[in-house]
Amino acid sequence: MKSLIAKMALAASVALDLAQNAPLESLARFRRFGLALRPILRETLDDPKASIDAFLPRALDAWRALREIESARTIDRRVWLSAGPGWRPLQEILGARGEPIASFNHSAAHYDERVRRAAPGTSFVMLFALDHTDRAVPDGYADLLPKPWTEIEASLKRGETVELRGRARGLDVLVLAAPTVARVERLVRESTLLSPDRPR
Repeated sequence: MKSLIAKMALAASVALDLAQNAPLESLARFRRFGLALRPILRETLDDPKASIDAFLPRALDAWRALREIESARTIDRRVWLSAGPGWRPLQEILGARGEPIASFNHSAAHYDERVRRAAPGTSFVMLFALDHTDRAVPDGYADLLPKPWTEIEASLKRGETVELRGRARGLDVLVLAAPTVARVERLVRESTLLSPDRPR
C-alpha cells in the first residue's frame, strides 16, 4: 500500500512539473527520471538473474530518452493550422522549415476540433478558391476572417488574389485566396505573409 501511495505521489509531482512547464535542469529532473526508471527497476528486481550491469545501460537509455523529449518540447517552433484547398505547397514550405502544420477542410467538425482548441499564438492559414467547393467558413467562425467574406468573394470574382492578416481568438490568421486552386497554390509559394522572418 505504501509503495502504491509513493508511486501515485511521484506521478502527481511529475504531472505538476509538466503543467508548470518546469525545465529538466531543475529538481524536476530527479522526479521525471525516477518515474521513468520505475518499470525498468521493477523488472530488474523481479528477475533473479538480473544484475546491476544489465540495469545501468537501460537506466542511461531512459535518461537519454528524457533529454531528447525535453529538447523537442522546448524548441521554439511555430505551430500552424490550415483549412481549404492549396495546402500541399504550404505543407512543403513549412515542412522544409521544420514547422509542424495540420491541414483540414472548412468544416464545422474540423474547426471545432482544431481551431477552437488551438493554443494562443497558433498561425491559422485560411485558403480559398472560387473553383473549389470547400470555401465556406463554418457557422460561428466568420469572426476569424480579417474582412467579411462578401468582400473577399467580390475581389475573387474580379479575378484578383487576396492576402490578409489579422488576429482573432488569440490566433494569427492569414487569408490567402484566389479565383482558382492553381492560383492559390502559386500565391502560397509567393506570399510574404508566410515568410519565416515575419513578425509573430
